[in-house]
Amino acid sequence: MESYNREGELGEELDNKHQKERANLIRAKIGVIGKIHNLVVYIRASPNYTNKFKELSGKLIPLGNCIRWNSWFYILYVILKIEVLNALQNYTKAYIYKGTINKRDKLTPFNITLYYIIEQFLSIFKSVTLFLKG
Repeated sequence: MESYNREGELGEELDNKHQKERANLIRAKIGVIGKIHNLVVYIRASPNYTNKFKELSGKLIPLGNCIRWNSWFYILYVILKIEVLNALQNYTKAYIYKGTINKRDKLTPFNITLYYIIEQFLSIFKSVTLFLKG
């Protein structure tokens, strides 16, 4: 996540090779959540990708950040809606076939089960945050 902060401060943009390296590093560091992160970053990389996904799902997946720790809950909350999950799987499959999404970012049934577990766990923190906020 530090690389994102540094890029934001310096206004850097990564070339395709460095984007792939960073995606691999993120997947290696944060595991199954890294897959979702990489997919959301890919979807948000261009207006065409974003519009195509929105056509399929009817929604956009929020982009997580390292400051708002509930952002991961909201990402999982959105992707676990059946229409968004189906759209995400179809979208990913199509772009893996085209060679623009790494096949290691494909969501498996095991990943989806873990997302449900993580979302339930994070929902407790979201509730506590809302309680303490108000």
